[in-house]
Amino acid sequence: MKKKVLKLFVSVFVIVNFLITGIISFVQPETKTAAQTAAITSVNFEGKDKLVFFAYGNARIAVKQNNAKEGKKHVSVENRKSVWDSIGIDVKDVMTRGKTWVVSGYVRHNGKKPILFSITAVYNDGKGIKYIQLGERVLMPNKWEKISAKWKPTLKNPADLIIAIHPTVDKTTSYDVDNIQIMTEEVYMSQADVFKDTFESNTTVWQPRGDGVKIKVDSTKSHNGDWSLYVTGRSAFWHGVQIPLTKYLVPGKSYKISMWVYHTSMGKQGIMLTVQRKMADEQQYRYDWIGGSQIEGDGWVQIRGNYNVPKSGKIEELVLCISSWNPTLSFWIDDVTISDPTRIQQPNYALPALKEKYKNDFKVGVAIGYGELMSDIDSQFIVKHFNSITPGNEMKPESVLRGPDNYDFTVADAFVDFARKNNIGIRGHTLVWHNQTPDWFFKDSNGNLLKKDELLKRLKNHIYTVAGRYKGKIYAWDVVNEAIDETQPDGFRRSTWYNICGPEYIEKAFIWAHEADPQAKLFYNDYNTEIPQKRMFIYNMIKNMKAKGIPIHGVGLQCHINVDNPSVDEIEETIKLFSTIPGLEIQITELDMSFYQWGSSVYYIEPSKEMLLKQAKKYYELFNLFRKYKNVIKSVTLWGLKDDNSWLRGVFNKPDFPLLFDEYYDGKLAFWALIDNSILPQDTKLPAPPAIPKIKAKK
Repeated sequence: MKKKVLKLFVSVFVIVNFLITGIISFVQPETKTAAQTAAITSVNFEGKDKLVFFAYGNARIAVKQNNAKEGKKHVSVENRKSVWDSIGIDVKDVMTRGKTWVVSGYVRHNGKKPILFSITAVYNDGKGIKYIQLGERVLMPNKWEKISAKWKPTLKNPADLIIAIHPTVDKTTSYDVDNIQIMTEEVYMSQADVFKDTFESNTTVWQPRGDGVKIKVDSTKSHNGDWSLYVTGRSAFWHGVQIPLTKYLVPGKSYKISMWVYHTSMGKQGIMLTVQRKMADEQQYRYDWIGGSQIEGDGWVQIRGNYNVPKSGKIEELVLCISSWNPTLSFWIDDVTISDPTRIQQPNYALPALKEKYKNDFKVGVAIGYGELMSDIDSQFIVKHFNSITPGNEMKPESVLRGPDNYDFTVADAFVDFARKNNIGIRGHTLVWHNQTPDWFFKDSNGNLLKKDELLKRLKNHIYTVAGRYKGKIYAWDVVNEAIDETQPDGFRRSTWYNICGPEYIEKAFIWAHEADPQAKLFYNDYNTEIPQKRMFIYNMIKNMKAKGIPIHGVGLQCHINVDNPSVDEIEETIKLFSTIPGLEIQITELDMSFYQWGSSVYYIEPSKEMLLKQAKKYYELFNLFRKYKNVIKSVTLWGLKDDNSWLRGVFNKPDFPLLFDEYYDGKLAFWALIDNSILPQDTKLPAPPAIPKIKAKK
């Protein structure tokens, strides 16, 4: 995937020296408010249910009193011979048009292996019985697990409307159901909120950030309701609005932040969310990146991101800040929400370990940020599922360099320490790149570009310092990253490296990396390697380096792909070509699978079943391909732990779902395709549903 859009976001990191991906937490009791409880329609089988439940299809259901999820009773669904043999709930008078509804419930089955379950709306529109699958989840055997689904009905006065909770493929396994709940999306999501400010009280606890900045609760613009917060009087890019959060934080927890922003300036304006953090043992503030976007005027735009609160060290100060790259821009903010998704659904710690599935084939790795190391949940998932990690940004030149010969390895050391403590391999990324290298690196003290010999000397010192520091601790280095441009006659990217040194810097980098750490395997790493011209340039470069005795041990194929392109066959052509170079190892270094093609105008608010299955099928085919070439492919690394932390959400500025785990730390269909593909349906359609029985209304 092309990365030209990424350059914009990288420049922001250079300006403000962001180190961590993030969101902040307010802490409140994890109990539902009276208003939330009143807005929820529950079916818990305790004898006071307001909705009718019944056996759908040929199933038998029975209320039982053993080991319920909540309370004393639950329902058992038995005598199954079809996917539709299930429990049904009459919701015709509850799930009305014009609102988005969430249906949730707990299911426990006694199958011998995981089973895919569905929540499905079945209705009679006067032309027959039809259905809409609302959501699916793979559930482990003999364990109560939550399944939920969203739906915005568009049906006009259906004769019947029921919700069925049933296996998607399995036709015979008995299962139990408990605590079915129906509520609006707003109420459902509010259960995760630990802080929300809509400014509807016409007061504010926010503070101006910077001299001359003024803030006020304002009624001229609002996202929802009547009020928002107006920020004006700014004269520096860091000026804006802030709120202290220190006393509310829970160390080691992960949070989401969401807010809406509006401005009236012409053209796009950059808005950013950061956290100003000071630890007790540090002299300087750190600025942690949450999220940012280029926003057009005269329209509310949502900005969101994730944050992991540091789990070690004492936090002295932590402030959530909202500002703009335009130093004089005035703007409004509204509906600021900070939430903890694990209040809605607990992380699925019972998932089979991904690394165990492929332990006889290749390492399975993940690229992470420093924030994941600070999160207890993320750390547990990393250790369970992966035996290799890659620091996404934290070993790149701009992350470790503070000035000429001035290095800060605090964060990079944390990655190495984590890997060694947990017996996980670590890939170093990256020593030489045209992006995320400070501009001063190429210049002398007067701001003039260095001569070739001077720049090569500086490069040698950098490689010796970084690779030498971790000698024997890092099993592979991406020595040179993305140096090929297939549009150039000779194939070399016209970067500052090339413009000063020519292609010689590439060979020198490998020589010096090998001298600094003779044990590490050294890789050339690049994207779009499926393009025939590009892969031939890379192939010829590596082959020539090998012929010269340059210590290059492998090629890294990034594999930033999407569900449509490139095809698995095109990826195989690339693998086949590089596998012809004797002794060359191949690693898949940055794998993710976007829902979008580059430049696509498509927008997915929620992933559809069709897209999730399409993605799962391609992941399944890819890993089968990697297994086919396991004699040369020794490592496969996913570029991110879960969907909501993916870099692609920043690039496309819209929801994307490119990875194996969702925001609730649960395995997606793509994950299960890699564990046991037989669990998944081979067709997106279910058989025709049976008739809806005549339902007697509750008195």
